[in-house]
Amino acid sequence: MRFYIKDRNTENLTYDLSISDLMSALVLIFILLLSIQFLELKKQSSLASEYKDKREALVNALRLEFKDDFIKWKAEFDEKSLMIRFPEEVAFLPNSAELRPNFKLILDDFFPRYISVLTRPEYINEIDEIRIEGHTANPQNKYDNWSGYAESINTAQNRANNVLFYVLEPFQAKHGDNSEIMNWLRRHIAASGFAFAKPVLINPNAYPLYAESNINWEKSRRVEFIIKTKYEEVIEKMIEVSRGNQYELK
Repeated sequence: MRFYIKDRNTENLTYDLSISDLMSALVLIFILLLSIQFLELKKQSSLASEYKDKREALVNALRLEFKDDFIKWKAEFDEKSLMIRFPEEVAFLPNSAELRPNFKLILDDFFPRYISVLTRPEYINEIDEIRIEGHTANPQNKYDNWSGYAESINTAQNRANNVLFYVLEPFQAKHGDNSEIMNWLRRHIAASGFAFAKPVLINPNAYPLYAESNINWEKSRRVEFIIKTKYEEVIEKMIEVSRGNQYELK
């Protein structure tokens, strides 16, 4: 009969080596994941810089196109949000979604030129969305009850819809339903009504932000044309990647 003496030192050494190998593997995996995330972030940062330059060029093109018009139209151009705003006094009858006759003339001039800029070869592929937003007001919480809110949201949505239909009808009549420009517009343009959910603030840094004294209800009654570009999409994806979520940019 043979007897074997178990070497505890050898057993411990094997155990220590296994733990060491496991830790090394985990460290390598962690480094690999960090490297992948860094490369993705670097890639998106480069794209963001490229899209930012194109966005700034679009801002300049819109400013140049309408430099003589915004004042006479009483319109505002916010370059940061790529938003063009028309106040109620220009666009709609009071507390109504009906377009003023003079606003129709403004839209007849504005919208074809607006789309002409956006569909230039250097910009057309950078446009994600053109959103027409209708807005109303709620001074002294006048419309806080359900029926008041329902009336307000309907008015806001109808304002956006009426503007949308008015500006698209001439394109449809001129180019036809299945034309390239109509297909592009249908894919990119939308109408939304926000009631009084997004009022115009007097001081965007005030606290509390939505205090009655910090809201300009008169300016809050308006319609806006807002452009969303690929730049905003890339920035959102960069934020997600920095949080550890992976996206594939096309």
